Amino acid sequence: MPTLYANKLWCSDETNEVGLDDIYLVCFVGRPNPPQPFLISVGPGNYWNSMEEGDKRTWWIKLYENYSPSNLHLVTMMEKDWGKDIEGAARKEVEKWVGGQYKKLQTNVGGASSQDFANIITPVMNDALKAHSVNDDRVSTHLLELGGLGSSKWLNFTGDGGKYWVQFTVGNP
Repeated sequence: MPTLYANKLWCSDETNEVGLDDIYLVCFVGRPNPPQPFLISVGPGNYWNSMEEGDKRTWWIKLYENYSPSNLHLVTMMEKDWGKDIEGAARKEVEKWVGGQYKKLQTNVGGASSQDFANIITPVMNDALKAHSVNDDRVSTHLLELGGLGSSKWLNFTGDGGKYWVQFTVGNP
């Protein structure tokens, strides 16, 4: 069963926050037919905490199983401050907000490209994260497009003074 992982993280510049960075990822997944959206929030845990310039971490962090390249994947990097904001009830609210818009789009413009969906949904996701984040900072949000089993891709997350690289890989559990 194909599984999406975030398996490498490299900090080339830490954010402008006081102290070291505690990084986590928020991943929106939109399954197309029928529209089944969900939201995952992973990290920082003991694998992405206290990041500073030059740090490289290798962990196989499972985002979700039953990966399909036909799903829409929007990944946001967040920098945690006093507590992780996007979890529990806040995660559910962001999922409901972004998922609702995704379902409407699938109903009205199904068959559009992932990039077209990303162009519309990314600002919605950013607004939802801002509305439900008490003090965590959004670094950036990207469309992640991967092929099947064994494929991988690096994304660059730049913002809030920081620059991070994350490798995503489709593997077996």
